[in-house]
Amino acid sequence: MASTPETTTPQIKPPYGFQEVVALTKTHRVLLPKGTALPMTFRNMNPIPVSYTEFPIAARDYPLVFISGDQGKTFTPMLVTGLASQQNLFVMWDNTWDRRAYVPAYVRRYPFCMTRVMVDGKEAPERVASVEKIAINDKGEKLFDDKGEATTEWENRQKLLFEYEADLARTEAREPGGYTPALAAFNDFNDWSPRFEMGDHPGSSISRCSGSKVSTQAAMPAIWRSLHTALYPRSFAPLQAARE
Repeated sequence: MASTPETTTPQIKPPYGFQEVVALTKTHRVLLPKGTALPMTFRNMNPIPVSYTEFPIAARDYPLVFISGDQGKTFTPMLVTGLASQQNLFVMWDNTWDRRAYVPAYVRRYPFCMTRVMVDGKEAPERVASVEKIAINDKGEKLFDDKGEATTEWENRQKLLFEYEADLARTEAREPGGYTPALAAFNDFNDWSPRFEMGDHPGSSISRCSGSKVSTQAAMPAIWRSLHTALYPRSFAPLQAARE
C-alpha cells in the first residue's frame, strides 16, 4: 500500500523586530497601542525599515541607509535612529516617539504585519495578515463585530497595513526598472563616503550626512529620474544625492 506524502505545517516567518506572530482571525481580540505610547519592541530598534514613498518625508528627520546582504545585488532601505547598537534617540522620556519627527509606518502598523509563509521549505507567493502573539488578549479590542464585519478601528489599520505592504513590494521589486536594481546601478556611479552625526540625548533629532554621488538625470534609471523630478521639478542640473 502506497504511503501518502507528508506535508509540513505552514511556518509563519515574523518580520524584523517582531517576536512571534500568528495569522489574524476574526475572533481575535487585540491589545492596541494606546495614544502615542511606543511599543517596547521599537524603543531600542535601530535601524528601522522604510518604504519608497516615505523617503521624502523621512529624510527630513533621519539619515537613510541602504543595506545589502548579497554584495550589492539588492538593497533594503532603512532609517537610522542612533549610531550605537539598540540606540533609538527618537524615544522621548515618556516612551513616546519624538513629536517633532516623522513616525515610520513600520512602527505605526504594530502589532499587525504581513508575513511570509513557508510551506515544505518553500516560500508561498501570498503573504498573510498577522498579529504579534503577545498582543492577543481577551481584554483587547474586537476587530470584527458579531456579524463578521470589520470595525472602523480595523478598517483604518488594515488600510495602513495593506498600503504599506504594497509600497514595500514596490521598494523590493527585483525586476528591471524596479527600485532595487535601480539602486544597485546608482551605487556604481561614484564613490560614496557618508558621515553621520546624531544628538547624544533621548529625543534628539539632529542628523547630518556628507559625501556625494553625482550623476546626470539622463544616466539615472527611470525610477530614480521620476523620484528626482517629483522632489525637484525645477532642477535640470546634475543631481548631488547628499550634501552637508
